[in-house]
Amino acid sequence: MSRHFCVKRGLLTFIAVIFAYSGCFALDPALKMNRFTTECFNSAGGLPQNTVADIFQDSDGYIHFATQEGAVKYDGKKFSPSDPALFEGSASRNVLKIISSVNGILYATSSGIVSKNAPSLPADTYVNDIITEKNGNIWVATYSSGIIRISTDGKQTLFDKANGRINSDVITDLAVDGKDRIFATTLEGLSYFNGEKFVPVDGVYAFSYRMTIDSSGWLWVATERGLALVKEMKLDYIYTKEDGLRSESLRSVYSDSKGSLWIGSEKGELIRFTNGKFSYLPSKTDLQLGAIISISEDREKNIWFGTEVTGACIVREGSVFQAGINSGNIRSITETSDGAIWAATFGEGIKILGKDETVTSLTSAQGLRNDSATSVFADRENRIWIGTRRSGVQVFQNGKLSDLDSLAKSFSEVNPVSPTLFFQDSRNNIWIADRHSNRPLFTWKDGVLRSFKIKEGEISVLDIAENRSGTLFIATMKDGLFTFDSVKEEFTPFEFRKDIKISSIFIDRADRLWVSTQSKGIFIKLENDIVELNESNGFYSNTVHDIVQDDSGSFWFSTNKGIFTVAENDLNEFLSGKKDRISIKVFREEDGMKAGECNGGSQPSILKASDGTVWFPTINGIVTIDPGKMTGTAGTPPVTLTGALLDNTKYIDLKPDGNFAVPAGTKSVEIFFTSLYFTRPDKVNFDYMLAGFDNEWNNGGNKRSVKYTNISPGNYMFSVRSYLSDTPEKFSESSVTLDYRPFFYQDFRFRALAGIILLLIILTAYHLKIRLHKLREKELQEVVRQRTEELVKTNEKLRESILKDPMTGLCNRRYLFEIEKPRYERMLFAAAKNAKDDDQGDFTPETKVTGLFLIDIGGLKKINEKKGYDFGDRLLTAFAETLRNSVRKDDLVVRWGGDEFLVLLNTTKYDHLPVYAKKIEEIAQKGIEITGEEPVKLSLSIGFSAMPFYSRGLNALNFEESLLMSDMALFKALSEGTAKIKQALPGNEIPAKEEIATFMKDIDSGIKKGFFRIEDI
Repeated sequence: MSRHFCVKRGLLTFIAVIFAYSGCFALDPALKMNRFTTECFNSAGGLPQNTVADIFQDSDGYIHFATQEGAVKYDGKKFSPSDPALFEGSASRNVLKIISSVNGILYATSSGIVSKNAPSLPADTYVNDIITEKNGNIWVATYSSGIIRISTDGKQTLFDKANGRINSDVITDLAVDGKDRIFATTLEGLSYFNGEKFVPVDGVYAFSYRMTIDSSGWLWVATERGLALVKEMKLDYIYTKEDGLRSESLRSVYSDSKGSLWIGSEKGELIRFTNGKFSYLPSKTDLQLGAIISISEDREKNIWFGTEVTGACIVREGSVFQAGINSGNIRSITETSDGAIWAATFGEGIKILGKDETVTSLTSAQGLRNDSATSVFADRENRIWIGTRRSGVQVFQNGKLSDLDSLAKSFSEVNPVSPTLFFQDSRNNIWIADRHSNRPLFTWKDGVLRSFKIKEGEISVLDIAENRSGTLFIATMKDGLFTFDSVKEEFTPFEFRKDIKISSIFIDRADRLWVSTQSKGIFIKLENDIVELNESNGFYSNTVHDIVQDDSGSFWFSTNKGIFTVAENDLNEFLSGKKDRISIKVFREEDGMKAGECNGGSQPSILKASDGTVWFPTINGIVTIDPGKMTGTAGTPPVTLTGALLDNTKYIDLKPDGNFAVPAGTKSVEIFFTSLYFTRPDKVNFDYMLAGFDNEWNNGGNKRSVKYTNISPGNYMFSVRSYLSDTPEKFSESSVTLDYRPFFYQDFRFRALAGIILLLIILTAYHLKIRLHKLREKELQEVVRQRTEELVKTNEKLRESILKDPMTGLCNRRYLFEIEKPRYERMLFAAAKNAKDDDQGDFTPETKVTGLFLIDIGGLKKINEKKGYDFGDRLLTAFAETLRNSVRKDDLVVRWGGDEFLVLLNTTKYDHLPVYAKKIEEIAQKGIEITGEEPVKLSLSIGFSAMPFYSRGLNALNFEESLLMSDMALFKALSEGTAKIKQALPGNEIPAKEEIATFMKDIDSGIKKGFFRIEDI
């Protein structure tokens, strides 16, 4: 502590250089500590107890927490016990350390070591720490028995105070460096193992807790008297309050992958030591941590720390940073040439955030006319224009406040009262406007103040923007947009939407005019069109305060619901028609904002600073985002299949890319999956699909399980994808094969055997018939006849079980295509063959056709979730019976799959098709009768068409293609989001055979070419 200051400064400089070039991908050491976000977990959120002595990540990616009530693992959403079977017979659940070894995971507890192959220790050995050497030796630190070394052959060696091999029996931590040197911290300080015993390190005598070894091989020790640096078994330096520590009583220390040291103090301070300086994680009023006793880093390079009394926390790089101005009444912000941020507040004057992040104020005490500032703006000459409530304009220049009238050579009789807008045009005119009263527009240039009246009558100006040609656009509260001719000095109304309330206007770097509104989203003026962006096409909010474009071209928007951004490429793809929805990224409280609501009204109310950062006033202070360093939503979250629950009782582990046999008779399988991603677990979403059952991917949101019921025997592939909601195009995927086993009588081998047995019976009967007396010939023939009939009936039943849906009793797809399809193909062939040239006009209402109706039941999933899947099955069966009763005997009803049904009305008048569709809709809306239940009203989507589809060229579409026409109509009905009836009708053109396959894949192409149309009924 008595070294010369120059020596110490040289040491700190050397440390800074080493740290600057060590590690990668960890929390950025260049970021200030207030740029990190902290999330904490305690017993109220899933931890069994709030003392977290250690945090460990296993090879699968789970985060484990060592607590006094056992060890738990965390997957980003929920906590579950770590190896619960191991702790069933354990004498203590007080876990103090978790490590990985060749014997699996080892848990150090207050009663010994718990693992699948736990080494034997003396009874009730209180274990503080465990480490392993490369050679497999295990070193055990105890609370009162010194150190125990367990060799690979099981031999144990004791190092305690009694045998003189260490100076204290209370061992708090162990460490092994890259040269296999063993270190121990104790009540008496730090010791190292010299091959025979532990030798104290001179100078480190204080009670020592945790230690860490950095990438340079230096040893750092957290002691009750400061942070000790040890090199080559010698104390190099002890950092104390004189070096920037607020508290010298330190409990933990950790070296991350980028060379920063993270230190936990007795007072609950998380400290970072980087570039030779200590910095502190900002404290929160809602976060009373207690002593920080453990620190670690996960593989995503987030920092975790455990506390003595309040659980564990994770520290991440935030996307949104809370700036130092915390006022909730900020009306406008601007940046001065020295990089300072000025904020106009309503009631607190002007707040100024300097480059060093210190905050100063400019109020009435310094000459401001009114502490309720309405707007602030820095012009190109670094004059700061300030509007105050009912007190006019003041200008701050060269450290001095001046009133507007003292700066004006010519002063109008009417002057600004409560300016809410300042704008500097390309001719260096300063425009001043007051939105709250019927005031004219003002310009100031070279000391001359002028006033302009846009039109007669009351008018309030909201915002001003200028395009590349120098045209000024003026937005008003009730009168729309105007342009200003600087030569003629005339205002001209600008043709635009009249039914909107404007918030602000903006000219982007492509010279396009943007108009933000109070309730209808954004409007962009293109060369020959006006494009509307709102919530219906993916826009986050219909109420937008202000807009700015960053250095990369992305657009940023402040709203009442938070901040969001749209990339320039995504916007251009939407404007060009390549995409039908806008891709956005949203930022709210979970990204680092104290409040998710932005302020607006005065201008400018959003700022792109000279360093590229974007600043937003919110109801809880100013926040800033660096678009070039958005780390909170980076990466692709991994996905892990964890297990399956059969019939809500039996849990089975699943292995990715494996094969799992589902026992015959299993009614439900719930599959569990997770994503071990901790940077932004709240933004992880999942899609899943059971190939062979699902036709497309299902969106599961953040839910981490899915349940399937009543799946038919067969092989299926279950796949799940995980992705961040901001970047759905980047995903991880995992799959498992599910082999649903049939009952013995459902197996084809059983059916073949049954056929062989029956054949043997017939042959046996035949031979017996010959051998028997002629007098019994008639009797034997009767027996054969009866048995033959039984065989026919058995085969019919077997065939029926294949061709019918087991739940509803309806025919299934297989029946339709194997049994009925040939009949319909013959019908189409006959119709084409019998058609004459002179009667190939349009179908008349009396024309006899076959109606093809595809019916989808809406909301069945919600009914299943609310009332149970058994109720859903009964509802499907009742609806199937309703359909069966709605048709004639010669018609056909098919269970198409899931909640879809197919109805074929044979030889039906053409004009009867929409009538039947309406009839089914009315029946469903009145309610489906279920025995013992209230009628259930259903919302149906129906798509239908006629077969033959075209009255001319009757053989243009075959049976399957005719079905696809109904499917297209149903697809259109479903895509509009509400229950509808759609009919596919022929167009004016008949497609050639080679064109059919193309337009069947592209509905819009078929419609545009006039091959068909789809209309509402």
